[in-house]
Amino acid sequence: MRILDINNGKVAKNINLFLTLDEAKELHSSLDNLIRKPDKNHVHIADFEFNYEITVSVYTENNLKFYDSKSQQLILRGDI
Repeated sequence: MRILDINNGKVAKNINLFLTLDEAKELHSSLDNLIRKPDKNHVHIADFEFNYEITVSVYTENNLKFYDSKSQQLILRGDI
């Protein structure tokens, strides 16, 4: 698992995630789709006002080349 705070470009080691029931259902559905089709590699889940967004990504040896160099470094080394 790798967590990146995209706003400040820093690795996060621990986060709290607060979801409504509908948002949790959307996250569940999106994760299920990623598990079935990991070549899709990521999904975006937003609140209903589009003020907050989570990007969830599934990385594999086969799709790692599609990530930018900073993301690859985070995935492979755990830092940036």
